[in-house]
Amino acid sequence: MKIVSFVDDVGRNWSVEVAGTRLQRMRGLLGRRGSAEGSAMLFPNASAVHTIGMRFPISVVFLDEDMRVIRVDRAPPGRARIRCPGAGHVMEMDASARVEPGTSFSRSPSV
Repeated sequence: MKIVSFVDDVGRNWSVEVAGTRLQRMRGLLGRRGSAEGSAMLFPNASAVHTIGMRFPISVVFLDEDMRVIRVDRAPPGRARIRCPGAGHVMEMDASARVEPGTSFSRSPSV
């Protein structure tokens, strides 16, 4: 899975796995015991996810096409569908992550 570096508009760095294939999108964070602080999984061109089979609660971050947060849902395991019409992308991250609507993400410049 491709991993890219993002930075949010408050200066936090994020290690983001990009679910680029159908299999990666179907699997998501399933089978993991948690998500590390500062890490996330991005589902490009998506507006919904589920937490069926998950072992831990997550924050579901809905982004517009410009990678600005439009909504954040805290989701326990077992939710059939979490959806946000109009979202361009979805990020899954640890439930304790402090991301709020209006936050913007951008690719980190190469070092």
